[in-house]
This record gives sequence, C-alpha cells and structure tokens, in this order.
Amino acid sequence: MARDGAGKAGSLLRTVLGSTGPGICFLILYGLGLAVWYSISHCISQRPSNYYSGKISGYNTTISGPRNRIMVKRGLVLVSLFLITLTASAPWATSQSEGVVPAYNAGPPPKGAKLPPILGKEQLWAENAQFPYQTHAYDLAAKIPAVLHQQPCYCYCDRMGHNSLHSCFENTHGARCDICLKELYYAYAQHQKGKTASQIRKGIMQGEWRQVNLETAASTN
Repeated sequence: MARDGAGKAGSLLRTVLGSTGPGICFLILYGLGLAVWYSISHCISQRPSNYYSGKISGYNTTISGPRNRIMVKRGLVLVSLFLITLTASAPWATSQSEGVVPAYNAGPPPKGAKLPPILGKEQLWAENAQFPYQTHAYDLAAKIPAVLHQQPCYCYCDRMGHNSLHSCFENTHGARCDICLKELYYAYAQHQKGKTASQIRKGIMQGEWRQVNLETAASTN
C-alpha cells in the first residue's frame, strides 16, 4: 500500500512539475531541502548537553526518546518528499537538455474538422485577468486557431494531455503561463508578417519567443 501511495505521489508530482519552469522546480527543491535541514538540526538541538552521558538528573536519557523519534520521523518524511520531488523533476531537466520537442500537429486540422473553441476572455477573472496581456492573448488566439494547433508549447503541458499550443487557450492555463503567452504573441506577430505555421514553429523551436515582452505585446492588433 505504501509503495502504491509513493508511486501515485511521484506520478502526480511529475505531472505538476512537468508544467513548471526551472525556477519553480528549483524553489520547490530548495524549500524541501531547507525543511529537511531544519528538522534534523532541530532534532539534534533538542538533545540535552549530557545526552551521551547516560543520565539526566538521575533519570535515564530515554525520557527524551519519544520526542526524538517524532522528530526523526518528520525528518524522514521530508527527506522522502525531497527525493520524490527530485525524481519527478528529472524528466523535465532531461527533456530540456536533450532538446525534446513538445507535442504539436504537423498540419492544420482535417477539412471539415472543428477545433475546440478558444476560451472567451469574458470567462477570465481574478488572477487570470490581472494584466491586459492575459485577456488580449485570448482575443488573438481566436484569430489564429489553426496556426496554434501546429505549434508546440515549451511549458511541456503535453504531459497534462495538451496536444499543441492551442490546447493552452481552450482553458485558463494560457493566462497563467508566461511561456504560453509569449509563444502566442510570437506566433501571432509572425503570422501577421506572412510566415507559415511551419516557419513559425521553427522559430518557436529555436526559442525566438523568449524575446517577447508581454507588457508591450498587449498592444498587438
């Protein structure tokens, strides 16, 4: 049962971390590392100064045993979480280093086929509509659905079931992801210049979308 639970936890973390950037993965690992360090150091600091002498005011040191055991258990749990997170983030790092291209469609949808609709910007609110570039991106996405259908998304959301950049804007995911947003504005700008979907895809694969400034891109029409 414990092994099954650990497997499910690892699978869940791989799904979550697969859609995050390196900065977030680093913060998660760093935070867990600090927690492990604090738990272990706190456990050691709780030991009395004469812990190894065998006696404390005439009493056996085993009186501190239950507390120490609890702290050790907490430390082991945190160590386990740290290792699971490290394991879950490894595929992401491997994909980046090996240049693995996320899912995309090599051509437009078959004739007569309809793509899922782009989410209307009126359905964005709270953290999904804090900045103009978030809502405006959905207006532009609705203008070039076939182009987005043929683009990979380098937040690696294909690990969550997405099959192209288009999938990101069928829901609120795109509004919360800088990578999705930058790719969207890049794709739209290149489309306006007359580039084909395959040419745009080549630029995305080369990382040209990273140069997009979201604050200024919000004025794109």
